[in-house]
Amino acid sequence: MKATAFDVESGCLDVVPDAPAVGTQLRWSAPKLIAAANATVSGGLVRTLRVQAPAPVKGSPATAAATPTPAPAVVPVERRTPPDG
Repeated sequence: MKATAFDVESGCLDVVPDAPAVGTQLRWSAPKLIAAANATVSGGLVRTLRVQAPAPVKGSPATAAATPTPAPAVVPVERRTPPDG
């Protein structure tokens, strides 16, 4: 998770999760996170937590190996005339 922005006027803290499941956990625990943020920073400025879309995952060798290879190009088949008989 990474905090990306904070709007002082509205008290809204924007965060970006590492994965969609982490984003779901952040939404469920938003009241606890807001309380912890306000306890850490004096003044109690955070009022809402806005969870953004997860950060894109950078490709790694393991991820690259898991991606399917593209289908081979279609090659026309040469048809022969059948032999007599």
